[in-house]
Amino acid sequence: MERHEKELVVQQGLNQLDVDQRAVVVLVDQQDLDYQQAAEVLGIPLGTLKSRLARARQRLQAILGNSNIAH
Repeated sequence: MERHEKELVVQQGLNQLDVDQRAVVVLVDQQDLDYQQAAEVLGIPLGTLKSRLARARQRLQAILGNSNIAH
């Protein structure tokens, strides 16, 4: 049950990200695409993908930190 609750909290956190940030997190962290593959899927330069991913991870960490979930 605890795993399901954590997944719900993570999903709620993802829903708080903007569409561009959510897309990179889903492709790289959930679907396990490498950076180059994810950049190609999104049609963006590799550097843009990396910066969006870094910002998205920071924001998601802040969101999840406020949810009292164990990481």
